[in-house]
Amino acid sequence: MAAPCSKTLHTLDGEWAMNKKLSESIDEVLRLQGLPYFARAAIKFASPSYTIRQSVFPSEDPDSKQETVTCVETVQRLSGVAESTDVRILDDKVLEEKTMFWGKTTKQHGWAQANEFENEYLRVGWLFDGKDSKLMVTYTESKDKGWKGTQVTGFRLVNDERYYCVRILVEKEEKFAVAQLVYDYIC
Repeated sequence: MAAPCSKTLHTLDGEWAMNKKLSESIDEVLRLQGLPYFARAAIKFASPSYTIRQSVFPSEDPDSKQETVTCVETVQRLSGVAESTDVRILDDKVLEEKTMFWGKTTKQHGWAQANEFENEYLRVGWLFDGKDSKLMVTYTESKDKGWKGTQVTGFRLVNDERYYCVRILVEKEEKFAVAQLVYDYIC
């Protein structure tokens, strides 16, 4: 189901599911990131669903330009696989982490205007609710595997309906890959 108008980047709470028919293939993105074939094949056939909880709290950083900070907690469930939780604090701080799939990475979560993206695929076609013209963005760099990724989140028209979407750009050496993931609103 397309996203109702009541859902914005500030009111994402709810249940969402990836619409595999409307989403683009993510295989080339995952290949550039160094994910093995069998892991990519498993992801291709999985039917992920998500529970998103969002909160806003006062910024505790005296150097921050933001008075408040948004936290987006996403619980991901894949058919046949254990669930995982992703917590993104949109404060533009660079974080280091190490995971089984990606190795050592740095991540930075925040807000950005569409015109800040050099790549046209990430920049054009977003819908805004009139109050805010910002998108959620995550920048990731893999220290171990040598790739950089940009993930932009917002709302777009897909087949003339408004959907919650994520656009991904991954670059490695002279190569790049893009994908758009489209999500149905469940409740």
